[in-house]
Amino acid sequence: MNLQDVQVVVNYDLPWNPMRIVQRVGRIDRIGNTDDKFVHNFFPDGDIEAAIKLLERLQAKISDIALIVGKENNILDPNENAAREGRD
Repeated sequence: MNLQDVQVVVNYDLPWNPMRIVQRVGRIDRIGNTDDKFVHNFFPDGDIEAAIKLLERLQAKISDIALIVGKENNILDPNENAAREGRD
């Protein structure tokens, strides 16, 4: 499979380590490639999300990583919070 020709990454799971998301996107977003890339993240249903607080914990880990090593790009789209709130 030639991943540098792929334009879309769909995350059906959000890993406990946010750097895995960065790694997944990096596999298609190669240096010198000028094509637009799109990333879609799926989240648990509202009741399950309320119980496990996955997004909240993931964002806390992303903040910790940004404080420690800096942040080059957004890992999650800032609009994902708004989309989640509108779905609940």
